[in-house]
Amino acid sequence: MTHRLTRLIPSLVLVTLALACSGPEAQPSTEPTAPEGQERIETPSEEGNVTAASNISFCGIVPGCPEGYAPVRALCTAECYVRGYSCDWGHNYVECTPVQASGSISANPTTVSINLNQTSTGTTEICWDVDNVSTGEVWVSMNGAPESLFASGSSGCQYASWIQAGSTYSFNLYAGSSHSNLLGSAGVTGSGYYGPPPEEPICNPATCPSGSDCRCGDVCWPRNRECP
Repeated sequence: MTHRLTRLIPSLVLVTLALACSGPEAQPSTEPTAPEGQERIETPSEEGNVTAASNISFCGIVPGCPEGYAPVRALCTAECYVRGYSCDWGHNYVECTPVQASGSISANPTTVSINLNQTSTGTTEICWDVDNVSTGEVWVSMNGAPESLFASGSSGCQYASWIQAGSTYSFNLYAGSSHSNLLGSAGVTGSGYYGPPPEEPICNPATCPSGSDCRCGDVCWPRNRECP
């Protein structure tokens, strides 16, 4: 028994060391990184200034903020000057505060009428726009099924030409690409009806003489002659 414990002790030590190395210090940082040309600083740059605990500050001549933050002030400070950032542009410091992503999404039309004597699908136009985030994603679910990616970008419009009669669709707008922060939804329903069938064309291009096409009122007419 003593020999077995002696053999186990080195293994237990190695396991303990491995767990210690995999602790919080070994995890990647989720802190916002400084925009290009700026340096993150941890303290307010002026005594007496009230800075929210969630705000972050940078030294630099470009008053930029990471995604998810917006500038609340840009000014000249001695703290950033001694770090090598001059005030030639009127500021060398910027403070950023967290902002909530927002957005809107719409469908036109929300009820798609489909003439089942002419086609089996209809079309709706989806438009979206996001704020305080660089991009958004539109995902769609049909009849409550799992979502699939439909479109992406900070804003835009895109046609969905596969709406089916009797089906419902939910177009959901998310902030960023994490598919977790839902900003809005637009519902679409396909409604079928039986209208007149499509008219048959009067002219058939296959029967037109050589050098002619169906034109000038849907009749065979020479390509090199103007319509009467």
